[in-house]
Amino acid sequence: MDIITHTFSGLLFGTVVASNSKVVPIKKVLIIASGGFGGCLPDLDVISLWSGFDDSFGNLFSLSLSGHEIYFGKLWYSHHGFFHSLAGIAFFIFSFIIIRYSTLSDKNNYSKYNVPALISFGTGYVIHLFEDMPTPGGSWGGVNFFWPSSKWIGGTGQIWWWNNYDIFLIVTCALLINILLLTFQNRSKSFRLISISVFVGATFLVVSQIMRRPINFNNKGPESREIISLKIQEDLLGKRLFKLMTTFDKKVKVNF
Repeated sequence: MDIITHTFSGLLFGTVVASNSKVVPIKKVLIIASGGFGGCLPDLDVISLWSGFDDSFGNLFSLSLSGHEIYFGKLWYSHHGFFHSLAGIAFFIFSFIIIRYSTLSDKNNYSKYNVPALISFGTGYVIHLFEDMPTPGGSWGGVNFFWPSSKWIGGTGQIWWWNNYDIFLIVTCALLINILLLTFQNRSKSFRLISISVFVGATFLVVSQIMRRPINFNNKGPESREIISLKIQEDLLGKRLFKLMTTFDKKVKVNF
């Protein structure tokens, strides 16, 4: 799935954690941002596709394979490898805990903000992995969820890699609703429960949309699978909204 939807999904869960955390507003913003950071971080492994990868990292680490070969390979540092695993989550969380705790002057207040931020980050990270599982298997056959196990999970091909505009719109609308709710939460505790309901409802709608795709994108045919995916989006959204999304897509400099 695309990096924007991944990031927004993490931000969405971050709003749920923030709305249920008794901290000052700026800390709530940081909790939400932690979710977004966790939502996009697994794709750190796409750096091997960077045009300057071979001349920089390749030379620095004396890599025998090109960045392109690494990206589509099944090495621990390939796309969908270590960074798309529970071990990857644990690595980043424990690294943060060690660094943060060692630099904190008042260690008695460590958990008040840092635990919600870590929950937001970790869950955003996990959501990213689950969102990648229904995409095509590619050369990996899913994500290496239980690294260092050699078993890769997912790659079911229920959705295309990108242009899943319907899913993006669901996540974005839910995110905006929860951000709005955060501004009213001090007036009523019920708003905290509503934010959870919004997240659960959005999750249900996303799963429903994934399950409703009429084809499996792992199956090759005479027509480009990306073109088929775009046709599905046009049918789902209608011509006007679809045109708006494709215009936005063309302006974004990443695969969306």
